[in-house]
Amino acid sequence: MRNLKTVLILVFLVILIVSLSSCSRYKYEGKDVSSIEYTAVDYNGGYTRETRVDLIDCQVLKREFLPSDNIIEEYSIVYNFEISSIDSFLDEVGEAGLFDLKDNYPSPGGIADGGGWTLTIYYVDGTSKVSTGDNNYPNDVFKKADYAFYNLYGDDLFETLPRSYTNPPSIDIAFDYSIGSNHYSQGYSGLSAINYTWNKSVVSDVDVIAYAIQNPLHEFDSSHIYKFVLWTKNYKYRFSKMIITSFDLKGNDRKEIDNTGWFNQKEYSLEFNRIYVIKMTFPYGTCEYAFSTVVE
Repeated sequence: MRNLKTVLILVFLVILIVSLSSCSRYKYEGKDVSSIEYTAVDYNGGYTRETRVDLIDCQVLKREFLPSDNIIEEYSIVYNFEISSIDSFLDEVGEAGLFDLKDNYPSPGGIADGGGWTLTIYYVDGTSKVSTGDNNYPNDVFKKADYAFYNLYGDDLFETLPRSYTNPPSIDIAFDYSIGSNHYSQGYSGLSAINYTWNKSVVSDVDVIAYAIQNPLHEFDSSHIYKFVLWTKNYKYRFSKMIITSFDLKGNDRKEIDNTGWFNQKEYSLEFNRIYVIKMTFPYGTCEYAFSTVVE
């Protein structure tokens, strides 16, 4: 009998926890929103960026301009989204506090230097809510809302998300060589991904062979023997797999140089007039990097 009571109590507690969990989930129940518009004006030069999230036509529109522009272009559509995503989007930004912002966020010390931001929420009934700020803004609210906005269409509305979340990582490499007893090393930080899938971003149509030839990273001297070095000390995300291949300058004669997992540092011998392609798989996607060893 005692065991039965214990089981019943445990079942009741599980039901209670599930019930409380579902009840605590935020649900936006405010007025129907027709659009959300955000305008950011840079302090240096007044460069203006405007973004409109149109919840009626399910599209995101943008435009950018300078105060000196004689003609301000119309909004251009940068993304279309599914109507089914709107409710969850409103729930997320509502829970973040986007609909409860103050009317104005004054600058500390009253400093105003020609820039700022304006957020306008338009409702279906024709009313609107406007919030503004100069050197001050609700960072926590904007950041939480940006995650929801990024999940909706792949960009951050308020530009608060970490670059590593919205953009594929760059990698660091170096080319080592010796002249007599002297050792030399030329390092290159920030080798950008050419083709990648990273969260919501996808680039897959760049010809890596042509790109590597047209964008030389280093000037090689055929009288030296080179090695290239990869190191991972500054990587924010660990890759689970890396494949290095090389090709001739026409994209033929494929050779696999390495196929490995995470490491701290590795070095490889180089051949001249080859294209080297590095493909890495990270938690947020797969990135492809390339460089050439063209010599005159």
